Amino acid sequence: MEAVIDTNVLIYEFIEDSEYHDEVKQMLNGLDHVIIPEIVVNEFIYISSKIGVPFSIIKNKIIELYTSYQSEVIEIKNDYIIHIINSSNNIYEFKNFNDIIISFISKIKDAPLFTYDNNLKKYCSKHKIKLVK
Repeated sequence: MEAVIDTNVLIYEFIEDSEYHDEVKQMLNGLDHVIIPEIVVNEFIYISSKIGVPFSIIKNKIIELYTSYQSEVIEIKNDYIIHIINSSNNIYEFKNFNDIIISFISKIKDAPLFTYDNNLKKYCSKHKIKLVK
């Protein structure tokens, strides 16, 4: 099984004393292939540095994401952005543009999205995008 991973999943996996750490580790270990939109990597770097994780540790995690046999970091192509903008119908989609990009990757890869973000889950349900769990 494969899944697209949201930023909060990476954070919960990375921070060992986080609320969902054990659950996330178990779920990720059960996946054969992890798809990570590059925007998730950017958000991960920003959040990790904001909460005080040392640069060397963040750097090692990023290298792991890009070199692991299990994970694939997906480039956000211009065509994706143009499609998302042209099909947007409301302001939510611009206020939460990163979430929309992540869900779009899930849709085009036909892989469920793994997230703990309830608003993103609602958006995915409304737009018939599969979710893990």
